[in-house]
Amino acid sequence: MTKELQLNSSHPKVKLNKNDPMITKKCQKAESGDWEKNVLYIIGFIQNNIIKHFSIVYGIDYCAAIEYYTKIVNEIREPLKKKFNNIQTNEIARLNNIDPLKITSLRVRAMWVIDNPLKVFSEIYKIPEKCNFSLMCIIDNEIWEKLKNAANISILAKNHKTLKIADRNIKDPNNPDTKRAVKLITFDI
Repeated sequence: MTKELQLNSSHPKVKLNKNDPMITKKCQKAESGDWEKNVLYIIGFIQNNIIKHFSIVYGIDYCAAIEYYTKIVNEIREPLKKKFNNIQTNEIARLNNIDPLKITSLRVRAMWVIDNPLKVFSEIYKIPEKCNFSLMCIIDNEIWEKLKNAANISILAKNHKTLKIADRNIKDPNNPDTKRAVKLITFDI
C-alpha cells in the first residue's frame, strides 16, 4: 500500500468551485450559477485484482485551507517573476527566453503529494488483520448532521455488527493543536 498519494499539479483541496483555474471549462460549466462542492478523497487498495480496502475522507478533515497552499505557491512564484520574464500561468511559473538566443522557456510545475489517509488517521484506525475487505470513512460531524441518509446508515450499523459508527477526534488540518469532531465509519468482512 502506498504511503503517499500523487496529486500532481493540483494542491490538496477542501472544496472545488466553479472558479478553480485548475479544472476544465467543461467542468466549470457542468452546473449553472456559482457552485461549490466538498471534495471527497476515495482511495482504494487492490491486491491480486481484488479490492481489499477503501478509505473515504472529506477534504475538510484531510487538507488545510486553500490559502495555505496558495501562499506557498506565491512565495515561490514572486521571486521568479522579479528575476525572469514570467507570463501569467496556472503553473507556478513559466519563464520565457531564458537563454542567450531567447528561444528556451522553462515551465515550473507543482507536483503535490499527500500522505495516505491510513497514515494520517492511524491514531484512530488500522486495517483489521484478518478480513477480506475493509472500509474506513471519516466524516466531519457538521457534514454528517446534514446528510439525508445519516439515520439510515445508523440503523444499518445497529443491525450489522461489522458496520460501526464511532465518535472520534482528529487533528484540525489548519491547526493541529486543536481537534475536529468526526464520525469514523468502518466496515469489514
